[in-house]
Amino acid sequence: MNKETINRIYIETAKAVEEIKKSYSWFVEPSVGFINKATNTIAYYSPRTKEITFNLAWMNVNLDTLENIVIHELTHSFLHQLANRFCRKPYPSHGKDFRMYMSMFGGTDTRAAIPLNKPESIIEKKQNKTTYEYTCGCKIFSLTSIRHSRILKGTVYSCPSCKNPLKPV
Repeated sequence: MNKETINRIYIETAKAVEEIKKSYSWFVEPSVGFINKATNTIAYYSPRTKEITFNLAWMNVNLDTLENIVIHELTHSFLHQLANRFCRKPYPSHGKDFRMYMSMFGGTDTRAAIPLNKPESIIEKKQNKTTYEYTCGCKIFSLTSIRHSRILKGTVYSCPSCKNPLKPV
């Protein structure tokens, strides 16, 4: 990851915060952090630490998409602060109010704006997942290592069709 992308994130965050503060002077800018992990998360806001964390593994996006991601996470921060300031109740994270404020701040529906080309590290991670074969008598199921571990600890999974418990092949 290059310094140019990190600088772009800081610049886009500062521009968006400035726009929000024009109407909401009480808004406190969250801190910005970075990770570089093979996860499906592009960025997230943590209410506990009041930090927006960007996943550098995903930062091969164009400027419009990056701006939208920044606005999306700042909207989470804004609504968290708004809820703490006025109603003391958590807000629905992607509900009607979230979409309204995100639109007011210049963002669009992020899910539509994110390109579908995942970083290679995430694709490789998914391709290397181990699966375990189980059967009920009528079908064969490929279960993840998580479900396999749960079965070893006593959890019983059943076939949705015949309702028989799954057994190792």
